[in-house]
Amino acid sequence: MGRNDGENGQMDGNGSIRSNQFLVVYEEEEEPVERCGIGFCKPDYLQRFRNMKMFLVVFILAGISQGMFYTYWNTSLSSIEKRFQIPSQTTGIISAINDVSHIAVVLFVAHFCGRGHRPRWLAIGLFITGLAILTFSTPELIAPKWEAESSTVATKNQSSFEKDICLSAAQAEQIAAQCRVDAPKQLNKNFWAFFLLGVAQLLLGVGTTAPIVLAMPYIDDNVKTKNTPIYFSLGFTGRLVGPMAGVMLGSYCLSTYVDLKQAPNISQTDPRWMGAWYLGFLVIGCITCMVSSLYLFFPKHMIPQKPAGRIAKSVKKDMNGAKTTHVVTQKLNVKDKKTASLKEQFAGIPRDLKRLFVNKIFLARTANDCIDMLVVSGYFSFAPKYLEYHFRMSPAQAGRWNGLASIMAIAGGAMVGGLIIRKLKFGPKQVALMICISSLMISLCYFFLMIVSCPARNMYSELGPDSMLSVDTPCTNGCNCAGRPFSPVCDESTGISYYSPCHAGCPVVLDVKNKTKYYANCTCLVDGNWKFSDPIYMPPANFKANTFPQASADNEQLHFTVNIKSQNRTTTVRRGFCELGGCAGFWTYVIISTCFKFVGALPFSGNQMLSFRIVDPDLKGLSKAVRTLLASMFAFIPGPIIMGAVIDSTCRLWNTQECGQKGACLIYDLDSLRVKMHLYVAIVKTVACLSDVYVYYKVRNMKFERDLPESETKAEVTSDVRMVPGVAPPVMATTPREENATDNAVRRRMSVPQPVTTGSVRDLTVFD
Repeated sequence: MGRNDGENGQMDGNGSIRSNQFLVVYEEEEEPVERCGIGFCKPDYLQRFRNMKMFLVVFILAGISQGMFYTYWNTSLSSIEKRFQIPSQTTGIISAINDVSHIAVVLFVAHFCGRGHRPRWLAIGLFITGLAILTFSTPELIAPKWEAESSTVATKNQSSFEKDICLSAAQAEQIAAQCRVDAPKQLNKNFWAFFLLGVAQLLLGVGTTAPIVLAMPYIDDNVKTKNTPIYFSLGFTGRLVGPMAGVMLGSYCLSTYVDLKQAPNISQTDPRWMGAWYLGFLVIGCITCMVSSLYLFFPKHMIPQKPAGRIAKSVKKDMNGAKTTHVVTQKLNVKDKKTASLKEQFAGIPRDLKRLFVNKIFLARTANDCIDMLVVSGYFSFAPKYLEYHFRMSPAQAGRWNGLASIMAIAGGAMVGGLIIRKLKFGPKQVALMICISSLMISLCYFFLMIVSCPARNMYSELGPDSMLSVDTPCTNGCNCAGRPFSPVCDESTGISYYSPCHAGCPVVLDVKNKTKYYANCTCLVDGNWKFSDPIYMPPANFKANTFPQASADNEQLHFTVNIKSQNRTTTVRRGFCELGGCAGFWTYVIISTCFKFVGALPFSGNQMLSFRIVDPDLKGLSKAVRTLLASMFAFIPGPIIMGAVIDSTCRLWNTQECGQKGACLIYDLDSLRVKMHLYVAIVKTVACLSDVYVYYKVRNMKFERDLPESETKAEVTSDVRMVPGVAPPVMATTPREENATDNAVRRRMSVPQPVTTGSVRDLTVFD
C-alpha cells in the first residue's frame, strides 16, 4: 500500500483504514502459551492442571499451612511465656520481629519479584516460611527440664527434703547455695531461647512476604473481573480452615505434657502444667515445606498478558467488490521484550512510589489499615491468654474456644459478604458503605465487652503502696519462703488460695491420691471472712496446731482434718487453686465476639477489590507491598508490644523463680485487664471509622471494571506502538490521567486504551 493511500484513506467504525483500493486490518499475535511444569519437564498430562482453579487449590493449601501457624502461635503464647518466664511485653517484641524483616524486603519483592516469575517466588517464600516454623521448636532442645512436681533437694547425709514447704534456715541456705551454681546456666539457656525465637521470626518475615505481596495480584491478573470476589473469598477460606486446624492441633499439643516420656500427677488447670508447645511447630513446618513445591509447576502467566504484536494486512478490492489479501507490513511490536537493566528498574521505584503517594484514596486506605491493625494485631495475639486468665481456663481450652469462635465467624462472614457483593453487584460506593457500617459495629462490640466480667480467684495477699500484691507475711517469717516458686494451694473450707505451701505455713507433706497432693499443720490460714481489702492475717502468739493430723477417706479423695485450737475449726489443704465453678460471662463474651467478627469479615472481598482498583493496574503489586510495609511499621510492630505493655500494666504479682529471677506474671487485676484491653481497642477502632467515612466519600462515584462490558476489560495499556511507513497505527481511545497532588477537588480519570469498537469505552472515573 502506498503512502498516499494511507494518507487519503478514511477511518471506518471498526478502527481500520479504508482507502479506494485497500482496507487495512489489524490482527493480534498473542504470546506463546506457557506450559505447566518444572524446567524441561512439562509433560502433556500436567497441562490439565494449568488453570486458575488448580492455582487456587494450591493457594488455599498454602493458606491452610500459614493459618495453622498463626493460630498455633497465639494459642501457645502463654505457654511459651511460662516456659521461659518472660513478660507479655517481651513476647510482643518477639512477635513483632518478623515485621522488621518483612519491611526490609517487601519493596524488593514487590518491585522485582512482582515483575518476574511470581509462582516461583511464591514457592521460595513459602519454603523459607516452613524453615522458620521449624526453627520455633528448637528452644525446647536447649531449655532445662520443666519441673512440675515439687522436687526434693538432697543433703550431704543422703537425706532429702521438699523445697516448697516451710524450711529451716539451714535448708534455705542449702537451696541458695545450689542457686548460685545454677542461676548463670539458667540465664544462658534463656538467652539462647530468645535468640532462636528471634531468628525464627526474622525468617518468617522474609518468607511470608512473597505470599502476601504476590499471590492476590496474580489471581487478580488471571481471572475475569466478575469472578474476582469469589476467588478472593475462596482463597480466604484457606486462611480460615488453617486456623481451625491450628486450634485443634494446639489443643492436642497443649493437652500433652511437655515431657513425652513421663507426665506428672497434676491436671491441666494446675498452674504447674506445661503442654508440649513445640510439637505443633514441627508438624506445621513440615506441611508448609511440602506445599511450597507445588507452586513451582505453575507458569509465569496463565493467560497471555499482552499481545506480542499486530500484523497489518491489506485487502485489495476490485471493481466487483472481490477481495485479495496481501501482507504489506511487518509485525507491529506493542511492547519491547528486552528486559530492563537493573539500574532502570531501580530508577522506576521513586516514580512509581510518587504515583502511589499522590493518590489520596490509597493514602486513606493505607492509614485505615495501620490504625485498624494496630489494635487488632495486639488483641488477637493475646486473646487466648485473656480467656485463660479471665475465665480460668487451661491453655488448651482457651486456644480452642478462641480459635473456633473466631474462625467460624470470620469464615462465614467472608463467604456471605463475597456472595452479597457478587449477587447484588456492589460497586465501590456500596462496598465502602459496608466497610463503614462494619467498622462502627465492631467498635460498639468492644465497648460492650468491657462489662463482661467473671469472678476472680481469691488469693491471700495484700496490696502494697506500689499497687503490687505481697504474699510474704509476718506469719511466714520463720518458714524462709523468700524466692520460693509459685505452687498454689487451696484451703477448701474457705475457698482462699495461697501462693505456695510455704506461704500457707505448711510443714508436713502427706501422700498423694487422685493426682492431688495434700498438706497439713498449716499455721498461716485465715478464716472465711477474710477479703482482699483486709490486711494480711497475723495469727495470735499462742497459736498451736496438732503435730499429727487425723486422716479419713471420703469419695476416693484423701482429706485431712487439722484441729486449730485458736480458731476451733477444721480445714482441708490441697495443692492447686480453689475452683470457683463456671462463669456465665464466658458465654456472653463468646456470643458478642462471634457476632462482631462475623460482621467484620463481611466486606473482606470487597475490601480487596477496592484496594486493587484505586491504583493503576501496573501498581497493584507495589501498592500491596507499600500497604503491608506501612502496616508493619505502624501497626504490626508496635501493636503486640503496646498490647503486651497494657497487659503487663495490670499485673499485680510477678513470679519469682527458684533462684530469685523475675519471671512471668502470675496474677492480674482482672477488672483492670478487661477494661484496659477493650477500651484501648474500642477507641482506636472508632478513629479508624473516620478514615472509612473519608474513603466512602472519595469512591462514591467510582466503578469497578466488572460494571462494564466484559469484552472491554481485557484491553491492555500500550504506550510504545511503533509506526510502520505507509500504515496508520490502530486508533486508540484514551483518556489522559489527570492528577494534582495539591488540589483536593481534582478529578482523576482511570481509563485503559483499547481499539475503538462498537459499544461504550471502558472509562473508570474516580473523584480524588
